[in-house]
Amino acid sequence: MIDVHPVGYYVGCPHCRKELRIHGKYAGERVECKFCHKPFQLDLDSEAITRIAFYADCPHCKKQIRAAEKYMGANVACKFCDGALHFVEHANA
Repeated sequence: MIDVHPVGYYVGCPHCRKELRIHGKYAGERVECKFCHKPFQLDLDSEAITRIAFYADCPHCKKQIRAAEKYMGANVACKFCDGALHFVEHANA
């Protein structure tokens, strides 16, 4: 079982509610929605931000996996190669 950290997140814009795919390096930063163009703080712990899913790279096959938030902390298998994974949150996210 290999620990896998999210590369980024799928979140709902707090203004227009459209789904956005945002790289994890922007966590804690001010970002702009590509649909309504309104800025917001990407605070992943804020109630204003709806976390829909996250994406991560499989260390076995190197493919990118989208996973629902309910799988954070879970032991899962990669849908592409069946490699054993354990999704873990970054300490600063």
